[in-house]
Amino acid sequence: MKPVPGGFADRAVTLPLSPLPAGEAVSWAAVSFAGEAPFAAFAARLPVALQNAVPRRRNEFLAGRYCAVRALARAGCMDAAWPARRDDGLPAWPAGWLGSISHTADGALAAVARCSACTALGVDVERIMSANQAEAVRSLVAMPGELERLTGLTPAQALTLLFSAKEALYKALYPQLRRFVDFSAACVSGWQDHALSLRLAQHWSLDWPQGRCLPVAHAFVGPHVHTAVCVPA
Repeated sequence: MKPVPGGFADRAVTLPLSPLPAGEAVSWAAVSFAGEAPFAAFAARLPVALQNAVPRRRNEFLAGRYCAVRALARAGCMDAAWPARRDDGLPAWPAGWLGSISHTADGALAAVARCSACTALGVDVERIMSANQAEAVRSLVAMPGELERLTGLTPAQALTLLFSAKEALYKALYPQLRRFVDFSAACVSGWQDHALSLRLAQHWSLDWPQGRCLPVAHAFVGPHVHTAVCVPA
């Protein structure tokens, strides 16, 4: 569904759940929006740090939180309140729940799950890069030989997918690690029948050692790619 001018509209999540180890345990919500203030009705929910931010930043934050509370409600969370923004910038999920939020300039996506079902969850959505964008970030995102493994995709699709997949992996593990890693910290380990997996190319932590492989669910939706990493409990 397309958003009305200056408004927003819920949309179906087309990310295939079958590649996710705990796909049936994950609840999703997504939204598209347009205009300068599509979430004006929720402006009072902006944290103080974002009240004077540019319209795009405010829209993205509100869109993400809107998706988060809807995903929680759909999952049956009895405390499905609008997730606050913690001091470290992460959403404050209800006790016993974890989740992830991603957004672009015109849409947002959120996924949540019970901690009893998943130990890590990360999602990402990206607009397919232009040729110039791809050229500018290729050396930062792709390690030697990675893009050549993603057969059947255009160069821009392959690089955007790789970027998004590594972002989803990082977002899944960061709440536990609380430290930054660069794109060389994971690499493509498998690509068969468009099933993507990433291997940790360095030691992230005791729970996430070098060599561990994690599947990445993904879907190309119009001009965007959606990715998700979910680790079952």
